Amino acid sequence: TEQKLTERTLFTQFGTMVGTLEYMSPEQAEMSALGVDTRSDIYSLGVLLYELLTGNTPLTHKRMKEAAYAEILRMIKEEEPPKPSTRLSDSGEALASISANRHTEPAKLTKLVRGELDWIVMKTLEKDRNRRYETAKDFAADVQRYLGDEPVQACPPSAMYRFRKFARRNKVAMLTGSVVALALLVVLAVLATSTVLIAREQQATTDALHAETQAKGNLGGALKRERHDSYFHRIALAHRELTVDNNLDRALKRLEECPEELRNWEWHYLRRLCRVEPLVFSGKTEITGVAFSPNGQRLASAGGDGTVTVRSSTTGKVIQALPAHPGFVSSVAFHPAGQHLASTGGDQQVKVWDLTTGKQVFSGACDVVQNRGEGYTVAFSPDGGRLAAGSDGAVNVWSWRNDQLLHTFTGHDKKPISVAFSRDGRRLATGDWLGAVKLWDAEAGGQPLGTFAESSKTGHAACALAFSPDGRCLAAASFGRRVNVWDTTSGELLYKLPQSGLVQCVAFSPDGLRLASSGEDKTVRVWDATTGREILGLRGHTGQCGCLAFSPDGRRLASASLDGTIRVWDANPLQNHERQEALNFTEHSDEVWSVAVSPDGRKIASGGWSMSAKVWDARTGQVSAQFTGQKKVIFCLVWQPDGQRLASAGGDGGTEMSSVKVWDARTGQPAFTISGGPVPLFAVAFSPDGRRLVTGSANRTVQVWDALTGEQVGTLGTHDGLVRGVVFSKGGQHLASASADGVVKLWDANRLDEKQEARFTLQARVHAQCLNVAFSPDGRRLATGGEQDTVKIWDVQTGQELQTLRGHSGDVYTVAFSPDDDGRWVASAGEDSTVKVWDSHTGQPVRNFRGHIGLVSSVAFTPDGQRLISGSRDHTVKIWDVTQLGTVPER
Repeated sequence: TEQKLTERTLFTQFGTMVGTLEYMSPEQAEMSALGVDTRSDIYSLGVLLYELLTGNTPLTHKRMKEAAYAEILRMIKEEEPPKPSTRLSDSGEALASISANRHTEPAKLTKLVRGELDWIVMKTLEKDRNRRYETAKDFAADVQRYLGDEPVQACPPSAMYRFRKFARRNKVAMLTGSVVALALLVVLAVLATSTVLIAREQQATTDALHAETQAKGNLGGALKRERHDSYFHRIALAHRELTVDNNLDRALKRLEECPEELRNWEWHYLRRLCRVEPLVFSGKTEITGVAFSPNGQRLASAGGDGTVTVRSSTTGKVIQALPAHPGFVSSVAFHPAGQHLASTGGDQQVKVWDLTTGKQVFSGACDVVQNRGEGYTVAFSPDGGRLAAGSDGAVNVWSWRNDQLLHTFTGHDKKPISVAFSRDGRRLATGDWLGAVKLWDAEAGGQPLGTFAESSKTGHAACALAFSPDGRCLAAASFGRRVNVWDTTSGELLYKLPQSGLVQCVAFSPDGLRLASSGEDKTVRVWDATTGREILGLRGHTGQCGCLAFSPDGRRLASASLDGTIRVWDANPLQNHERQEALNFTEHSDEVWSVAVSPDGRKIASGGWSMSAKVWDARTGQVSAQFTGQKKVIFCLVWQPDGQRLASAGGDGGTEMSSVKVWDARTGQPAFTISGGPVPLFAVAFSPDGRRLVTGSANRTVQVWDALTGEQVGTLGTHDGLVRGVVFSKGGQHLASASADGVVKLWDANRLDEKQEARFTLQARVHAQCLNVAFSPDGRRLATGGEQDTVKIWDVQTGQELQTLRGHSGDVYTVAFSPDDDGRWVASAGEDSTVKVWDSHTGQPVRNFRGHIGLVSSVAFTPDGQRLISGSRDHTVKIWDVTQLGTVPER
């Protein structure tokens, strides 16, 4: 603006007048300083606002340049400038340039300026300075009121004021007119002028209201988009917290921040995932097709061995196994009534099966080329009367109950063809191996209704198709590494949804709001069907995923893979009977650092920060005893093998800063105390024969004590760091001690009464403040919390690392073997708040237990192996049912 003023400034100096003519107020043009005050500045500011709105000053530079000096002064003092909106309307071709500079359309710019902005500008340009704003602050405040959609103080000048101004400028003419004109004509003229002004004001008001409504509509749309963006962002963060960081607390907080009215499939899926893992059904071979029954209770799958398998969709229990086709089955579809199932496969046949009898009731040839699983499908019409399948360049439609071929649609590439009926059954979509997607009249046959533009130009197979529920959109899974979504009316390509691999399957949710796809990249992607935005990427398959299906109620999404599994991604609200916890102990005042199960499995002891040790009834969750010896912290709790005593290592905050206290578990009376003084005692363990007590402390020693009297027997050995954990093997041959420097040492437990050198030293990175070492029941293996968020399993005889279990997203604080003879299961937990169970023989993860929202510090199996106990810094102890490990949990 300063540059423009410099370019257009003409300085004059006649008498006492100095100023820029285009920005000069009428009182300055009087060539007298008497009337010049801050209101003259308001006039100049008004000229500047006028120029910003219209691209020119009220008195244009051209006119000023052509006029004589006296005429310029007259124009400044007498000529009323046109309103900004009028100047814009009369700008002709220049209006387009002005609008472009303001990033809007000409018509919209004119309407936006008309009304309140006109009033504000014209108030600043009043010839009578008394009618202008008093100060620049008043001027700015009125502009701010306009921006805030509040009433402005400026208003159009009245008709009487305009008349007086006219009379002053035309005194001679008015004198003559007043003599000649009759009073009646004057009255009529005034009335006519008023009518015109009112009409203009009404139009201006109408235009202003329209502009305001439009502006509010635009603002509402922007706010809606921002609200949706914020929702999807929170969904992505919650998904990451669960699947990457395993942080249940943060995930729940993200989900709670999502507005209720926007919560859709993905929100309910993640909310359930906070407590229950997706169901996984394993088959004997690769799975190439999947379909829900109409009531959602059964799930049919096509197998690579030629078998069609029908399962319970909630338990995975096999209901039927039909030897359908030799070689392989490529696709399955339920009849809308649910009593029949169609399949197609390697024998070049389309078959229909009666699920009541398991018998084949229809067979039709479709000349299927034997390319296993490569995108050909079978589909029932919504009324169930017709059946479609295609290959070798043609699609056949049968009346399967009458064993009659109704239509043959030709014109595709001579390879497998995908098919899909619209929900009303009137249209049939087909896609071939060269990418051509066609739409047909499914009832009348004949020529295609149309071929979707650009579909055949890609050269990439359209291997799966899905209509939206309203039939307005068609989604095609493409080997071009994307999903194409078309408008079925106009043929317009609405969205291209990219993926990192070949896309082999696609499905719309029943409400049409979500779209799922998957393929070569093994990831099931969920999209917003209205915007084409990716919402979730669901991972778990280890092989390419070639088929997807939503349940009829839209709550579940099934995906099947060449890895031989079906995964059911469930968005149903979690029911009480589905919760993984058998019991939840919440009466802890602070963090739980240690849990221990009595040898008979009837009692659970827990202790931690700023609280006494508690003993719970394992069946009811009721507190049966409370030991108040250590009030500050309990690092470790352990039962004597016969269950008669309970030992705790910790501190009470008194003169004896740390101690190991041994209690009579039946009476609650203290048996003896081992004082550590100012040296913290972190760990304690009873020998399997109950005769010795071993402690680990901050002075880096492993010490041995008489378990009956508390007398010190001796020092077994030392570490280079704080000793955080000690544990015996079940048979009593071995003792392991874990140090804060990441070293685990193995000792000969048969020589506890003498000092010795460790048999092995393992670099296991077990620096956590909990017992994260455990022996298998046979004493042959040792599990430790390992480096890089892993669990490591070691050979006790050789000290060799046997397995590394990966899956945690934080330090592993605690591990435990199941009590069965071979110690098949290993439980682990730590910073990521998830309790994981692994198959110790294969190293594969078996189950994730979610429910804690804080670091899990301790885990322990019950002696019968049916339950798993976990204690957390979230102030809770949870009991998990592990009777179904290795199987699909019943619901």
